Amino acid sequence: MKFLQEYYDDNYSKLLKEVGAFYAFNKKQFEESKKENVKYINMKSGLLCPKSKVEYFINKSYTLFQEALESDYKDNGEDAIIEREFFNHETQISMDYQPALDKLKPYMDKYPDIFTMEVIRKIFSECHTKAVENDWF
Repeated sequence: MKFLQEYYDDNYSKLLKEVGAFYAFNKKQFEESKKENVKYINMKSGLLCPKSKVEYFINKSYTLFQEALESDYKDNGEDAIIEREFFNHETQISMDYQPALDKLKPYMDKYPDIFTMEVIRKIFSECHTKAVENDWF
């Protein structure tokens, strides 16, 4: 099963190229990647985007993320997505549900009638039972 990020990464990389945005973590990387006469905006976390493309970049990034959510849901469904996040964050070991819930938040926002806390609790409980039965601790 693919992770949400895998549905997003290729299109995001294409968007970076399309708008001329890039990541630079020091002056040398910035100097190697910048274009002359282009003003860049620091978008945080090392991402630099041409000022003239910032609004388009933000809107398109959001659209691509929503499309990634839709593809993931279409390919996997809510049960598998919830289970994936439960086990990916080793919730059965830590008993800290918050990291998995944080990853499920975009699905809860997009599909509020499907990714309900009731459904998530039910799947989490089933996952914990599966972990106990298989000694995944």
